[in-house]
Amino acid sequence: MKLYVKSLLIMAGITVIGAGGFFAQYHFVHQGEKLVKAKDKQPSVDEIIHESVDTDSITTNFADGGYIKTKFKLITTSPKDAEEIKKLEFRIQDTVIQTINQIKKEDAVGPNGFTLIENNVKKDLNKALGGNYITRVYLVDKLIQL
Repeated sequence: MKLYVKSLLIMAGITVIGAGGFFAQYHFVHQGEKLVKAKDKQPSVDEIIHESVDTDSITTNFADGGYIKTKFKLITTSPKDAEEIKKLEFRIQDTVIQTINQIKKEDAVGPNGFTLIENNVKKDLNKALGGNYITRVYLVDKLIQL
């Protein structure tokens, strides 16, 4: 009789562990698929337009002389953030001017210059706005006078 009860308990334990493993695996696999689908989903053009902010033309000096005239398109995390950031145009201009004033003109020339300016502006704007409101910065107009 004892052997029968032990066998039954072992079989029940194996069944519970197997069922738990199945449900855990099923849950994690489907969560992973949802995350992959969410990452793969590209925003539509209309979503990007509603989440973007265009700056006015900004002219400023480089750290070592010369000047640059630029325009940016800032992509935000949501249309609500875009509306709030549009109200802070003066802070955006101030931050862009301060950021570019720290860059040397030789560093701003060429394709690496685009990336350098865009990344620095994004980093400094998010710091100035107190959060990660800006997901991407596009340099849409650039005129450099050396």
